[in-house]
Amino acid sequence: DVALAKLFEECVKKDQRFEMVREVTLGLASFRLKGDNEVNERLVAKINLDRRIHLVPSKIRETFFLRFAICAMDSQASDVKYAWAVIQELADTLDHENGY
Repeated sequence: DVALAKLFEECVKKDQRFEMVREVTLGLASFRLKGDNEVNERLVAKINLDRRIHLVPSKIRETFFLRFAICAMDSQASDVKYAWAVIQELADTLDHENGY
């Protein structure tokens, strides 16, 4: 769902720690934490170990990033907001581990 992927993009752009990597395509939003690949690898590992949501990582031209795909027909804005809250929460744990 393009509208929901655009909603996710808005969430990403409001958090200064994150950046969009590519334009939203259909229901796919590609994003990352600003910084090096290692911190993004740690974030996706935390997210997928946590198991509340699942993200798929990718890498283009040595840039590691995360992909948020909206595929379910019954996805709603509340699902996007929930997923974003989980991502922010787990990114916060990385901030604390790094002393921010």
